Amino acid sequence: MNSKQHIKISTIGGALIAGTINTAKQTRELSENPEQKFNFWILIENIAIGAIGGFVAATLPDILEPATNPNHRKFFHSLTFAGLMLYSNHQLKSSQFPEEIKPIINAISIGYGLHLGADFTTPKSLPLI
Repeated sequence: MNSKQHIKISTIGGALIAGTINTAKQTRELSENPEQKFNFWILIENIAIGAIGGFVAATLPDILEPATNPNHRKFFHSLTFAGLMLYSNHQLKSSQFPEEIKPIINAISIGYGLHLGADFTTPKSLPLI
């Protein structure tokens, strides 16, 4: 996979995932408080953050481990690192990070994860560690 493909996948995917997460969050909040209204501006903001985070993180794995040869995928391109990111992202929900920062961290990890997901589909796939 080349960097243009990673950027396209991570930017579009980041926007879609961030929009889906925000829609689910707002829908849950609406069911708990019927007087509250769906905030489309917050949705658009989250979609933009997802797209920008995906764009920024799209090539991060290849910056950490440059594609100088076919076997360049090591720890930062591994299933282990993907699992650590997934766990960290899950822990983010209950962390003390400011609520304004959480969507940014989430978007960057989604973009990074989409890069790994795209690499996973190639013949070389991803190493375990």
